[in-house]
Amino acid sequence: LIVKSRLKRPTPVYTKALADTHVYDESVYPATILEVLSIASLCIGFYSTTVYEAAYLGIPYLCIRPAFKDVRGDRALQRVFMDRSGSGFDFPGVSYVLEVPEVIGSLPHRSLGDFRMDARARAAYVEKFLGYDDDQSSRRVLDGIRRLKN
Repeated sequence: LIVKSRLKRPTPVYTKALADTHVYDESVYPATILEVLSIASLCIGFYSTTVYEAAYLGIPYLCIRPAFKDVRGDRALQRVFMDRSGSGFDFPGVSYVLEVPEVIGSLPHRSLGDFRMDARARAAYVEKFLGYDDDQSSRRVLDGIRRLKN
């Protein structure tokens, strides 16, 4: 278990105690999360946009859904992220959502096989949320800049 954190949000001592190793963002490029995902079998988070990076890389994502009362910040934004229907967080075969009590009760008895990446679901996910699956994003950005420049 690798725990990746940000310096602005220190990792609790009890989480560090359970982790095999713990890392913070070490550099802007390559992004630490991409380095960690390069060896991951499953990514676990709390409504992180890392879900998109994981899906693109073919890594299943498990989103732990806290109780609504435990989430801080803008309530409208919370509803958008925490709506399970049609979101990038709850997309069978790619990303899965479990409530906190379910994580505590069932995760110790589950295996990585319970969170498999399905190739067809991944293709549909990439098309719906990311648009392209061709490793040409940088080319498209540079082409767009060239068009604006001319």
